[in-house]
Amino acid sequence: PTALLAIGPDNASYPLVHRELPHAHVFEGNGFDGMVFYVIARRPFDVRATSKEMYVPTYRLRRILYPMLAKPLSPSGGVGLVYAFAALSLVGIAIGGWALSRFPNGPPWLPITMVVNAGTICALWTSTADALAAGLTVAAIGAMLRRRFTAAIILLALAGLTRETSLVAVVALAAWPGISVRRRVAHLVVPALPVGVWSVYVSVAIGQSMFEQPDGGTFTAPFLGWIREPPVGGQLVLAIFTGCLIAVAMWIGWHRYRAISLYLAATLAMFVCATPVIVDSWLGFSRITIVAFPLSIWIVIARVRAPQAFKKRARYLRPA
Repeated sequence: PTALLAIGPDNASYPLVHRELPHAHVFEGNGFDGMVFYVIARRPFDVRATSKEMYVPTYRLRRILYPMLAKPLSPSGGVGLVYAFAALSLVGIAIGGWALSRFPNGPPWLPITMVVNAGTICALWTSTADALAAGLTVAAIGAMLRRRFTAAIILLALAGLTRETSLVAVVALAAWPGISVRRRVAHLVVPALPVGVWSVYVSVAIGQSMFEQPDGGTFTAPFLGWIREPPVGGQLVLAIFTGCLIAVAMWIGWHRYRAISLYLAATLAMFVCATPVIVDSWLGFSRITIVAFPLSIWIVIARVRAPQAFKKRARYLRPA
C-alpha cells in the first residue's frame, strides 16, 4: 500500500516519510504529491514545521482539507494514513457519482464516469486530493442545476480548500442565468474566501509569498507545453480524445447549458496551457480534466437522449 504515496528520494518530503515508513516502496526520482500530503497530514496546522519538509510550501499547504480530514482517521500516521487517503478519495468518487445520477437526461450509467476516469485513477494511485475535490465540484454543479446556490457555494468553498484550481467552477456559478448582478458577484467571490484567507495565514506564518509556484510553474502559452514535452503513444491519444470531447460538449451545450459550457471552456484553456512538467504524462494532464470529463459525457449523451431540450433554453434557465 505504501506504493500509493509515490515516494521518491529526490523530494524534499522524503526524509520525514522515510523515517516513519522505513520499509515503504520507493520509486526513482522525485515521486509524486502523495508524500507531500502525508507530511501535511502529520501536522496539518503546524505550518511552520511542516513547511520545512517540502518545496514551495505556500503552494502545497493551500490544499489543506484533504490531509486535515485524513489526520483523525489515522492520528499516528504510518500505513493507516495511506488507507485514510484512499478512503477520502472513494468518498469523493461516491459524492460525484451520486450527484451525476441526478443530472437531467443523464443515462443511468453516468456515475461510472467518476470511476472510468483517468484523473480519478491518478488520484487513487498517487494519494492526491483530486478525487475528493472533483466529487465536491461535481456536486456543486449538480446543486447549480437545481438552483441551490447556497449549497453550491459551500461545496465549491470546500473543493477550493481541497484543490484551489477547483474554483474555476465559479465561472459557471457566476454566469448562471436568471440571477442578479449582486448575486453574480457573490457567486464569484464567496467560494474563494476560505482558501484565500487560509493562504494568507500560511504566507504570513512562514514568511513566504503566497504566489510562489513549483519549478516550471503551472501554465504557459497555449500548446507550448504540449510542443516541448508531448506525451507519447496511448497517452497522446488520451489527451487528444479528452480535449476534443470537452470542445464538442462545450459547443453542444452552449445554448442549453451556457454556464457549464463556460466552465468547460475554462478547463480546456487550462488543459492547453499546461506546462511541460504537467503534460508529459497522463498522471499530470488527467488531473485537470477530472471534472470536465464526466460533464462532457453527460452533455453529449443528454443531447442524444433529449434533443428537443437543446434547441432552446429550458424555462428554469431563462432569466426571471
